[in-house]
Amino acid sequence: MAKWLKLLLTFGAFGGLIACAALHSPAGTSIVTESYLIASSDAGIQLYIRNKHAKAMRAFSAAHTVIYVNGTTQASESTFDLPLDGFSWMDYIAARGYDV
Repeated sequence: MAKWLKLLLTFGAFGGLIACAALHSPAGTSIVTESYLIASSDAGIQLYIRNKHAKAMRAFSAAHTVIYVNGTTQASESTFDLPLDGFSWMDYIAARGYDV
């Protein structure tokens, strides 16, 4: 399969998932967003962490935790937490009881 076709299919599938997230958001779910910088063992290097979960969430477990890892030079916010029609992929998963 041509490289451009794979790229087109990947972006199309991702866009479809984001669109579904916006269409099926649970009404009234309040999402908490927290951001952290964690120092690394290398001087001057820090790891940026963004966490989202439902405000009412009181118990956190490995079974209901999703970790997105970004290995590119672009900000992960533009991949995982880009709001389309006011709702991102992270919001979608957090609203359904996951610690993201």
